[in-house]
Amino acid sequence: MTDGWEQITEKETKRTADNLKTFILFCEDKISEPSYFKEFAKEYKVRISEAVDQKSSFKNIANTLEYCEKEGLLETDNKAYKIRSDVKTPIWCVFDRDVETNNPDNINHAKNIEFNLSIQSAESAGLNVAWSNDVFELWILLHFEDVTPNEWKHRTYIYDRLTAIFKALPDKSPELTALTELSTFNYKTFFKTEKNFNFHVLPRLAAGRADAIVRAQILEAAFIHTQKSHERNPCTMVHHLVSSIISAEKLA
Repeated sequence: MTDGWEQITEKETKRTADNLKTFILFCEDKISEPSYFKEFAKEYKVRISEAVDQKSSFKNIANTLEYCEKEGLLETDNKAYKIRSDVKTPIWCVFDRDVETNNPDNINHAKNIEFNLSIQSAESAGLNVAWSNDVFELWILLHFEDVTPNEWKHRTYIYDRLTAIFKALPDKSPELTALTELSTFNYKTFFKTEKNFNFHVLPRLAAGRADAIVRAQILEAAFIHTQKSHERNPCTMVHHLVSSIISAEKLA
């Protein structure tokens, strides 16, 4: 069994007795993505079941389909894998592009093809994909500020902006102040740990969620529908998953 699958049970693929809508997520990393989405279960009438560390692109899709096959959620349609039409639980793959270089002219074309085909394969099989190009933290950044459409952004830009934002926060706790005043402080090193992400980043995101959705929609709309996914940078589809979750009834 692939790492992380122990968190997903057969019971969670069906509508539960307490009437919570379940979302099954296959997350690329172990910290930021799973921690971010897990928070929604505290605010909305949803159950978030996650498999973590599922890698990116084809590996993520293969792990997801293997799980679905094991749980009897797949059928074969003209020799192609398809989620059974009677499966109502939304299944999402969450991963990003992670371009190897900050020079768009030197990007590995094979990796572009892998990224595009993995998304196509997932969607053809009836899976949902919340991909980001270049990195999931683009979605985090959109909670705080606009990102100019059609200006190619490597993940180093995203991390640098988040570093500057957290350094400049006006209402920092003593603990956060101590962290951000370190000469070695940067978002990637300090906030891609579970403790720091949960304690310092997550509490600041809910207030900017609606803005993040609008900003993500603007980035998505900047590209024509026929453009390949690897060409859509900066862009994230995480807002589709988030909007789907918050469409559930809010907790009283």
